[in-house]
Amino acid sequence: MPQLSDWIFRLDFDRSWKIACEGPMRDAECLVVCGDYTNAVSKFREAISSVMGDDFQVPLYSTEGGGYLSPKYVGLTISKREAVMRGCNGIGECLMKVRRNAEVNTIQRNSSDALGQGSPLSSGVGLVRKG
Repeated sequence: MPQLSDWIFRLDFDRSWKIACEGPMRDAECLVVCGDYTNAVSKFREAISSVMGDDFQVPLYSTEGGGYLSPKYVGLTISKREAVMRGCNGIGECLMKVRRNAEVNTIQRNSSDALGQGSPLSSGVGLVRKG
């Protein structure tokens, strides 16, 4: 098992992975801005796969002290770990926005059913929805 000192200062001289990762990552971030969260998640996964490989899976195996460990992740350079976490954070952002939008839609649907079609909530006034 690698020690912290074995990988924390690892240098990354091979940058070909960055070219393969950056295109899908930028596409994904643009799709998030446009509100296309499903396709954004797909692009974030493509970016992560360009660093981790197609066989990388979550969940990982648990450690004795609790938590999860990926030997593949531990062996990455700092710049590769940053790219993987950027993609994971992007996926998390998309999932939260999809969930929030679903909750807003449910509230609007329930309010229009309860208050009738002419209510402020059913017309969207009174409930602000941001991407």
